[in-house]
Amino acid sequence: MIFLSAVLMLSCNSKKKEAESKYKNHILLESKGFKIKEAFLAFNDSTRVADDNNVTIGQHVNLIILIDSGWNSEDGKIYPGVGQKVETNDGTHIFEKTDLMESHPGGIPAEDGSRATVQAVINTADKEYDYFLVSFRVWDKKSESEITGSYKLHVKL
Repeated sequence: MIFLSAVLMLSCNSKKKEAESKYKNHILLESKGFKIKEAFLAFNDSTRVADDNNVTIGQHVNLIILIDSGWNSEDGKIYPGVGQKVETNDGTHIFEKTDLMESHPGGIPAEDGSRATVQAVINTADKEYDYFLVSFRVWDKKSESEITGSYKLHVKL
């Protein structure tokens, strides 16, 4: 029913809750240990998703989180985890993956840690829903730092 993937190009230690108004597209986000510069939704062609979060079936929607600091770097690498869950407005479970980065156990270059991109694609829907709730978690596997949050996608059939 839905295909979701994560692309992670992640950069490095503060403790802070982020206010909703700081982020575009009504993204609710809480950060522990990371300093977040910006968060927004964009399509694959880099155009930003309108503030109403209206998308069509098959459009790739990228959650972009620009990170100033918070990663624990070891030997020039960071060890990110990324989880994602999607539900419909009526609570129907669509997709859940606790760690989309599990195929990268050796970490990634620390310089890639300044940008986290988590992609969602709604390929089909059995009916029209008010919205799809996309919940996410990005964390540092070598520390207590994490980013959690959610946003709603309104899919036009």
